[in-house]
Amino acid sequence: MRRVRSIGIRDRPTSSRSRWQNAYAERLIGSIRRECVDHIVVFGERHLRHVLRSYMSYYNGTRTHLYH
Repeated sequence: MRRVRSIGIRDRPTSSRSRWQNAYAERLIGSIRRECVDHIVVFGERHLRHVLRSYMSYYNGTRTHLYH
């Protein structure tokens, strides 16, 4: 927290499980769960990090982002 504050970033705590306060984060977490983590068996932290990095490159590069 000291490092974040030292570069001028203020934190804004949100209530836990309050989707309306942090919709972007909740949507990303939901996408990760539905499209990635629900379909695999994770064998530890190192494996999970590898899977999430792979999903990140897919999500940001290959996946089509549709806007309504």
